[in-house]
Amino acid sequence: MAGTRRWQKGALLGSAPFALWAQLFVLAMLALPPQALARCELDRADASVAVSYIYDGDTVQLTDGRKVRFIGINTPEIDHDGGASEPFSHAARKRLQQLIGDSSIRLRYGKERTDRYGRLLAHPYLADGRSINVLLLQEGLATSLAVPPNTGNHACYHAAEHQAREQRLGIWAHSRYRPVSPADLPRGKPGYRLVEGVIEQVVESRNSIWLELAGPMALRIARKDLVNFTDWTLLELVGRRVIVRGWPRLSKGKWRMSLRHPAAMEILTGE
Repeated sequence: MAGTRRWQKGALLGSAPFALWAQLFVLAMLALPPQALARCELDRADASVAVSYIYDGDTVQLTDGRKVRFIGINTPEIDHDGGASEPFSHAARKRLQQLIGDSSIRLRYGKERTDRYGRLLAHPYLADGRSINVLLLQEGLATSLAVPPNTGNHACYHAAEHQAREQRLGIWAHSRYRPVSPADLPRGKPGYRLVEGVIEQVVESRNSIWLELAGPMALRIARKDLVNFTDWTLLELVGRRVIVRGWPRLSKGKWRMSLRHPAAMEILTGE
């Protein structure tokens, strides 16, 4: 590939050692007060709205016709065209229907108000202030998802997900949510997945940093997103076994996945 540089050892991208960053992140998580780990506090409500339809566990339609995509979580997809839905997709939708009932919900907007599909982006809360996202995460019906610039509450959401994973609740007891190697991904559109492998090298191109995962898979960090990775020394990842999460796509016989935030990667210890 013209205009690229391949690094395996000796050059650094970032400012602080990655191992130190990972330790500080874990310590910060543990330092959160218990109530913050149990629920993301509603510090303000930007709107109180009524829901007319629930598409799945993370997307609803309001009575005024607008669609709302919940910030910070991803729930299994329902195939509304009659195809095969993902495991626990209907359970997540049913639980959201139970939580909302006939009541209005409260929304807190993120820095980015709408997505590329024109949907409103917001953190959802029940009328009593409880976080809908946290409830779904704690019950194993959602995964945490950090999409810049809307990364507020992520530490809390991650903690709620971790609780469900430890207890193997909901999706975390299903084989689909066990990390797989790139070679074991199903062809076509595999959907949201957790992928495990060893990072073999770092490749720089004009617009991206690529982490080459054995399997093979290329993990792309766009240069415009490097601002979210300022505490990373990416070359320290070479040789490390990681679990990444996101939506793999097959391009020219090789899997690719975009990483926009460090929360999309988990570094395994003891490797």
